[in-house]
Amino acid sequence: MIDKYTYCVKDYVESAFELLYTYAVKDEEYEKFVSRWGGLDYEHFTRALELGSGDDRLCAMVALGAYEKIDATKQLIPFLQSKKVSERLVSTIVLGRKQDERAYPVLEKLLLEGLSLNERTKTLERNDYDAIDEWLYCDLYRPLVIELLEPWSSPTLIETMTQAVEKLWQLEKTSSRLHIEGEATDVLCYALGQRGAFHALDHIDFIPSYRAIALVYMALGFFQVKPRDEWKIKVTDKILSERIQRFLIAEFGQNNDEAQACLDYFNNESSVRSAYKASLTDEQIARLVDKHFIMEHELNLVHTISEEEEEEEEEEEEEEEEEEEEEEEEEEEEEEEEEEEEEEEEEEEEEEEEEEEEEEEEEEEEEEEEEKIAQRDLECVVRYEGHTSAIWSLAWSPSGDQIVSSGADKTAQIWSWKTGQSLVRFHEHTECVTAVAWSPDGKWIASGGSDNTVFIWSTQSGEVKTVYREHRGWICRGLAWSPDSQWVTSASWDGTVHVWNAMTGALRMCYRGHQGIITSVAWSPDGTQIVSGGGSPECSVHVWNAFTGECTIVYKTYMEDTAGVRPFFPEMFYDEQEARRPDSLRSIVWSPDGQWIASVGYKFTFRVWNAKTGEDLIAIAQDRTDEVVAWSPDSQYLAAGYWNGVDIWSIFEKKIIFNYPSVISSSLLALNWSPDGKMIVAGGKGKRSNNCVLRVDINS
Repeated sequence: MIDKYTYCVKDYVESAFELLYTYAVKDEEYEKFVSRWGGLDYEHFTRALELGSGDDRLCAMVALGAYEKIDATKQLIPFLQSKKVSERLVSTIVLGRKQDERAYPVLEKLLLEGLSLNERTKTLERNDYDAIDEWLYCDLYRPLVIELLEPWSSPTLIETMTQAVEKLWQLEKTSSRLHIEGEATDVLCYALGQRGAFHALDHIDFIPSYRAIALVYMALGFFQVKPRDEWKIKVTDKILSERIQRFLIAEFGQNNDEAQACLDYFNNESSVRSAYKASLTDEQIARLVDKHFIMEHELNLVHTISEEEEEEEEEEEEEEEEEEEEEEEEEEEEEEEEEEEEEEEEEEEEEEEEEEEEEEEEEEEEEEEEEKIAQRDLECVVRYEGHTSAIWSLAWSPSGDQIVSSGADKTAQIWSWKTGQSLVRFHEHTECVTAVAWSPDGKWIASGGSDNTVFIWSTQSGEVKTVYREHRGWICRGLAWSPDSQWVTSASWDGTVHVWNAMTGALRMCYRGHQGIITSVAWSPDGTQIVSGGGSPECSVHVWNAFTGECTIVYKTYMEDTAGVRPFFPEMFYDEQEARRPDSLRSIVWSPDGQWIASVGYKFTFRVWNAKTGEDLIAIAQDRTDEVVAWSPDSQYLAAGYWNGVDIWSIFEKKIIFNYPSVISSSLLALNWSPDGKMIVAGGKGKRSNNCVLRVDINS
């Protein structure tokens, strides 16, 4: 799944979503927030803080804390005393990042929050999911809390840290269901080493391998050598290893072999923890480390046993084999009698198998033929590298000799597809340009962006004709011209679709049928209907009359699939329940002959359906198409973007006939077919964002 909104949201917004969603921000989280609160600006976060709850309020806290306004963090002070642990936790983290003195006492208390064994046991027994969520928040952010306490000096802090380590160990050795982390223990040991509290852990009943790892983290803290890669490191530097060994010998009275063993355990930390969770004893873990049998992959580790255990198993196997041989001799006589009867049956089966094999060989040959057809060599005719950031949208001129592209660099650019020469650069947008559309008469371009504005400008000079500012949210790929070049329809994150005069900006109609943000829009070739697609959490597609606004079809397939109708792709979604939740629309295109609509969902759902009845022609789930599709001019084929390549679908054969892999060097975000059907232009993101014009020969 391609998460593209991060290319255009402001830094303080991205940091808020990253912190809250564990550095795995999904576009759907942005869409859900905007659908509920109207946008991603200061006023929207303020509203969510005052009126919202749950993740929305927490996200608003982080965003306001990172906002450039001085007054923004004042709104967080009351939450330091909140009854909800999650609100107290996040508000304190935000203030702690700003080194606000009011945060430190609360941060120290939060070190022990959610670590009560009794409380965790009770919440699991009564299935109190709200309470479980609260201590999961504590587990998630505890390492960050510890790091934020680095400048804080308190007479009770070392004791608090020690208690936290002890409680974490009690949880880990009691039940894996009660304990989900190992990182917090590592960070605590590092912090204790920083503060010189080398013997704070003496009374904790760690198993020897865990104590060894804890001591090395203490040494790293003492030397101020912070581990890389989120607290996962192997000490391979010879000088550092020697320093740690000397430290362990001096402070803990170890000999050379014991100090080296500590480093061995430390360098295999993840495997040691996996072995402990797999119920291996510390003695077994020690043997594995000594013999260097520790594997990085947990599955290999769990099934690895010592040499002694292998020998015992071999002896048992030999005894079993002797017994089996005696039994086999007795059975042989009986088997000989049965063999004659079986031979006749086998002859018949062999004949059947031969026939089946012949059929399978024929099928394999057919599949090989199809595979040969499916793979085509890449032929990129020209690359245009005029943008400095991700490409969001592409459109061909009606004459087919020029292309307009737009990107996160706040520009839209016209260029010649034959030479790659830049012809016009449009700089009027103040934020990302997320949608461009070329008028059917070839004279004008409409461009919209995350500045909530649509410009109509000349294809010859770039001169602005009309500025449309009636939307209150992003125009996200939701921009289309009427076939007569008189009207523009723009779909926005404000939940509305506007139809307005391209030359005057006068609004003709505002469609309000959706219950959330709108991500894409297309006009029917005869100009009588418009199709619009929604994002999370609604995810419905509406077909409606372009003159009256009457909705004629609500295509519900991308909404929550409670009936299990949507094809499920288990290789991509381990949780079927998650896969069947609402699926945000990424792209909607109307076929040039007016009969079909193609739509693509965020979760790899690709569909082609009848524009009049809503009946599916193609409905599949796969691990490829999740971003954009484009019709060939004859409506017989669809180009579908995936990762960094392009598939060509034969609509009526309902299959991919061939594909172009690695069209661009990074994620593919935009795609369009030339008016003559011989070329495709594709664009995406990367260090050197580019558009590639690809020659397509369907008949070869």
